[in-house]
Amino acid sequence: MASRNRMKLQQAVWILNLSEKDDFDTAKKKYRKLMGTFHPDAVDRDQPEEIRQEYVRRSQEINEAYQVLREISKQGKWGSVQSCFEKQQRSGTNSAKGHSGQKQAGGYREQNWKEKYQQNSASDREKWAPYQNGEENESAFCERNIYCHYSMKTETETPLYYKAARGRYFWNPEEETFSLFLTSLHHASKELLEQAEEAWLTSGKGKMGISAEERFARQAQLIPLLAGQFLHPVKTLKRLAKPEQSDENGRVIYHFQAFLGSGPYGTFGKRLDALNEGDWLFPESFQGNKIMVKTQEEMSLGHLSLKEDWLYFCLIPLLKKRKGQIKMVVRQKKAVRKNGRRQTVAEIDLYFRMEPELSWHADSDTNLEIAKILNF
Repeated sequence: MASRNRMKLQQAVWILNLSEKDDFDTAKKKYRKLMGTFHPDAVDRDQPEEIRQEYVRRSQEINEAYQVLREISKQGKWGSVQSCFEKQQRSGTNSAKGHSGQKQAGGYREQNWKEKYQQNSASDREKWAPYQNGEENESAFCERNIYCHYSMKTETETPLYYKAARGRYFWNPEEETFSLFLTSLHHASKELLEQAEEAWLTSGKGKMGISAEERFARQAQLIPLLAGQFLHPVKTLKRLAKPEQSDENGRVIYHFQAFLGSGPYGTFGKRLDALNEGDWLFPESFQGNKIMVKTQEEMSLGHLSLKEDWLYFCLIPLLKKRKGQIKMVVRQKKAVRKNGRRQTVAEIDLYFRMEPELSWHADSDTNLEIAKILNF
């Protein structure tokens, strides 16, 4: 039980960003400030669902951390963060015979509080330790937080996570889930906008901050640019996908599932109805991180949806820089009902052929684009 309590205290200290000398009143102030920032009611209604859910997760995490500290305070154990760790350490070593701590003259040797602060479970250490030697994009515009889940949760539960590291690290799918990578990008873009807006206000150029609509529009522009700096498309493809075959020139070919959907009305729906199994489709244009698709007769079919979200950040940058080619073939067409209406969905086989010995370097012009967005 003592071990589990220590783990809870370490997590709470980490989440609330406490220092070793903070007392309970200071912890309460930091808790209230964080809740004011991350409370679900603080998020704009026009923000995407994933951002609103992120506020819910974060506020739950902050609340749970505060309850741990409040319980310690009720028991009269609170002096400072450091004293809490020391008292729990003494309580654990005195009550557990054969404790793993090393005995010295006068009693057990006390670790300093910072060592205890970072003393996560073995599984958590395995998650964040590799980032100490992780690959970085030194030319990236800013740093970002790397988040890891505390533990596996059921699909109906909201998983909690902690900040495992901070730096200009490329996304490593073996250490960081894609959903938390997106969370990291959202936080980094928000942090950049807040810093730029604060500098703008203190400069005297403006008396009011930007509107919620303008802030959201700029954040929507920042996120794909930051993704391009922190996701290495070639290495990510090699880690997460296996080539299905190679051509005579040694170029590997990947196979992915995609689909085209339509609403119940409109031109796209009629054109999808006219598709047949085996029809070839072609890229028409790029719109942000989307591929617009057309038929051989040059009829537009809307944008292609990929089964795996991370693929958007791999395939499209490579295609834009002509580092690969795609082939799209209609596998089957089916009718589905959504909101009581019939809609057509075309399932697509997408083949991506990557150039051999392909190297990748983050676009240096991206920093200029980010700077323009942050120029109020």
